[in-house]
Amino acid sequence: MEIELLIILITLFVGSLIQTTIGFGAGIIATPILYMVSPETVPFFVSFVFMILCICILYINRFHFVLGELIFAVIFRIPGTIVGAWLLMIISQQILALIIGISVLMAVVISIFNISIGVNRGSMAIAGFFSGIMGTIAAIGGPPIVLLMQNEDAGKLKAGLAFFFTISSIMSLIAQWWVGKVPTIPTGWWLLSILAVILGFLSGRWFSARFRSEWLRPVILSLCGISGLSVITQVF
Repeated sequence: MEIELLIILITLFVGSLIQTTIGFGAGIIATPILYMVSPETVPFFVSFVFMILCICILYINRFHFVLGELIFAVIFRIPGTIVGAWLLMIISQQILALIIGISVLMAVVISIFNISIGVNRGSMAIAGFFSGIMGTIAAIGGPPIVLLMQNEDAGKLKAGLAFFFTISSIMSLIAQWWVGKVPTIPTGWWLLSILAVILGFLSGRWFSARFRSEWLRPVILSLCGISGLSVITQVF
């Protein structure tokens, strides 16, 4: 039990550090690892602790925040959340694992090939919808939005993603609670996990002020690819 908790805390810390540094990546990194170590932590537990992280990131980047067409992603995130909640009620743990693994690998492919799509109301709406499904099912709702916003300047990117992820997490948590997916996890785990996220956030602020975020890309993509494949192989 202690080893399991230690792995969870380290994973949350590293994921929080990376997301604070580059604006995204916590869910992509943490979700597959947490699912392998403790499946009951996905998706509600992950969504909750990283919601706190997103609030912190949004606060420090608040002066860079511009809502603009991001509002369409937020609006269409609602029906996506509803579809995701419905799927949570009918899919098995094996299918959930497969969705998590594929979502992670999709994020890796997007990052490797630097795929770029024009930002407009339609693309934001579509991204918001699919982010709602993925975020509610697997706590990995970032790839569709990151795909659109990746060419923004760092401050605007972090602020926009943090805002969207905060609202998204709240939607997903409500949906997951509504369909009975709130796990029974010891109170101590919650408190220590929140502490790990906050420490990761503070470390990320220090790290981003001293290192180029591009240096992290090869490491992040390698770890994500390995973890995504590991989750998929557990299904077969």
